Amino acid sequence: MSDLSALAEKLSALAGDAGDVFEDGARVIANGDGRAPVKAILDAVDDTVLERKLRVEIDGKRIDLIAAGRRLRGILTADGASGDDQSVMGQVLSREEPEVVAAAGKMINNRCAGAKRITVRSLPPDPFGVGGERGISARGLAGLWDVAAPEPAVAETTAEPAEDGGAMAQFLSSNAAALTATMHVNNGEMIKISGDYKTLQNIWNEQVLQFRKSHSRFLDPADGPQLVCLEGALENGDAAAMAVDGDDVALMAYDPAHLDQMLTSWRSLTS
Repeated sequence: MSDLSALAEKLSALAGDAGDVFEDGARVIANGDGRAPVKAILDAVDDTVLERKLRVEIDGKRIDLIAAGRRLRGILTADGASGDDQSVMGQVLSREEPEVVAAAGKMINNRCAGAKRITVRSLPPDPFGVGGERGISARGLAGLWDVAAPEPAVAETTAEPAEDGGAMAQFLSSNAAALTATMHVNNGEMIKISGDYKTLQNIWNEQVLQFRKSHSRFLDPADGPQLVCLEGALENGDAAAMAVDGDDVALMAYDPAHLDQMLTSWRSLTS
């Protein structure tokens, strides 16, 4: 073991909670004691601020993750990876590539199924991705992978965007029956997707940023929240809408029969 690795393990042990159990330098995060394995892994990611390689062993089988800033950047290597698992190795997770995110979640879930013992070891990071590729927050992945979110850190401030609250999230939730597909973005990061979002994703990638730039005088933040509805905007003739509330942006495909209800809901949540 290198000096850097040994030092990283000692620092990890010193920083751990008093109740943490360590085994040969690795912290035991699940031990058949009812702790959800995938949540335990996401909790470990959520605890990681400086970029680290998290060596997770699931019943003795290793998977190396790269984490930084309480975000999972991606999966570096994994014992026995092949096929679909191999395809996600070395790829930085991005909400703009939901298929890769879903494949990574499936891989981790499959490896955690029936797991009896999971440990994590914090090591110096290996080269991974390129500058500016941040990955996805642990809380964001919890939502995408449908697992319980990590507990908020004590030092977390209200300046951090809440991924499960706010007027936009409430609007999308209360109008779910009217929406056939949604994309919710906060401060440039995809928070949640639903339905057949691929058409919306194409619109987002190719048109939304340009639309906001071209129509900035209509979407001035000083004017407050905006909801723009366009009937027949999608290729199949379905209606689309874009909602903007500060750094919160949602792109939606909706049933026009529910338009009045959506407008009423939007006004009540944002006025």
